[in-house]
This record gives sequence, C-alpha cells and structure tokens, in this order.
Amino acid sequence: MTPEKQEPGDVLGDATRDALDPLEGMQQLTLENVQEVADAAPEPRIYVVQRGDYLEKIAKELYGDWQRWKDIYEANRDQIKDPNLIQPGQELRIPE
Repeated sequence: MTPEKQEPGDVLGDATRDALDPLEGMQQLTLENVQEVADAAPEPRIYVVQRGDYLEKIAKELYGDWQRWKDIYEANRDQIKDPNLIQPGQELRIPE
C-alpha cells in the first residue's frame, strides 16, 4: 500500500484535516434555509406559575432536581427580578 501523495507544505494530509474541521456535519445557515432551520427548532416549554409555586418546587416537578431552579431563573431573568418572588399567572420558559 502506498502513502497518499501530499502537496509540498501539506503536513496534515486530507484525513487529518477532515478530522479537525469543527464545522463537519453542521448544517450551514443561509438566507435560503433560515426559515427551514427556524421551523425545525423545538418550541420552548412554558410553565404557568400557580399559587404556592416557587422555583425550587417547579424545578423538582419538571426536572426531578430542585437545584435546577437556577436554570429556570436564568432563562427568565427578563421577567424575574427576585427569584423568591414569582407571581401566579407568570409564564416561565423552561430550558431543556
């Protein structure tokens, strides 16, 4: 078996260069497919706060781990100023 012929100055070779390509396998976003990509994005989950809810309780219910309350808080900082004060009827985005 003979080694691949490389161009002068080509120290990586095709196989190594392909393995190092960080964009390998990623879909390229173009003006033509932007709507298709947006349509394929999952809808965010929404939780409507009920009376007696608090972030730890919601996290335990939805994730099985009360400590993930911070994930819910961070995803909703635009509407939660104090994580200890959430109001019934608030619609919270629930990250994956």
